[in-house]
Amino acid sequence: MLNWRKIGLIVARELRDQIRDQRTLFMVVVLPLLLYPALGLGMMELTLLSLGQPRTVVVLGADELPLEPALIRGDRFEPRWFRTGNDPERLQVVTDSVAEAPANHASESAAAAEQSPVALTAPRREDLLRQAREVRDRLKDSAQP
Repeated sequence: MLNWRKIGLIVARELRDQIRDQRTLFMVVVLPLLLYPALGLGMMELTLLSLGQPRTVVVLGADELPLEPALIRGDRFEPRWFRTGNDPERLQVVTDSVAEAPANHASESAAAAEQSPVALTAPRREDLLRQAREVRDRLKDSAQP
């Protein structure tokens, strides 16, 4: 039979034991009061820091994209595909297109480097393309039965 008085005594005793144990009290009350706001502030800082930084997007097979409607213009995405006007400036596009070889692309790269806070050098571009091709090849290998 359920005796509420006995249940109340057991609950009161357990609560007393928990309050006496300073380590448990610290872990249950004090640590979350300190830790959760610190984590929240850290996440906010990371979010604000990453918003202003341009991101590099590697597009493999850019030669196979249709000319109209254009997806890429120069080293940026076409602005009409974005809802807000400043989103295309946050993404720098690197393609493996033959027409966009660094030797043929010097004047356009110089103009883009002036606009972009992070200039993409030819060795960096080649390194990004190599890494993207490796990932593509690994994905192809893992997809095959």
